[in-house]
Formats: sequence, structure tokens, C-alpha cells
Amino acid sequence: TEVDYNSLNGDGRLTSKSLKITGTEALDKIAQVVNINAFKNPEVKDVNLSFAFVDGRVSVQPFDVKIDLLPLTSSVVMVLMKLWIT
Repeated sequence: TEVDYNSLNGDGRLTSKSLKITGTEALDKIAQVVNINAFKNPEVKDVNLSFAFVDGRVSVQPFDVKIDLLPLTSSVVMVLMKLWIT
């Protein structure tokens, strides 16, 4: 059965005491530009994210994190799509 990712709708919450983000080129580049190594593999404590997906687009409401001594506010928007694995 084919999934029509553009028809997916829903919402939820992701909570975790600690998340570690590794292997992201974007954060590696930020670490290089701002010269703060903590951006390379940041660990985020007390995560509490609200998200929704509407018509195949996932959005995360703005959330506050602290990487090293820098407080940041982030949000995310993604498009769901089928990944072909061979």
C-alpha cells in the first residue's frame, strides 16, 4: 500500500531528559564559523517539544535550548517524503 505523505496530519509532544545531536553538517559548520566546539555534538537537557504535521509538513513550535553558554530559540519545518531503500 502506498502512503500519501501529503495527506498526513497529526500532532504530539517529544520530551526527554537529554538528547545528543551528532553527525550534522549544519551544526559542524556553525561550530566552525562561531568557533565554539560545543555546536559539533551538542547535548540538550530537559527537552519539551510540541510538533504538528499538516499535509505532510512537520513543524516544531519554537523552543529554547542552551548550547554551551548560549541560550537559543529554535524551530523546525520539514517535509515528509518516501525514502527509497535498496
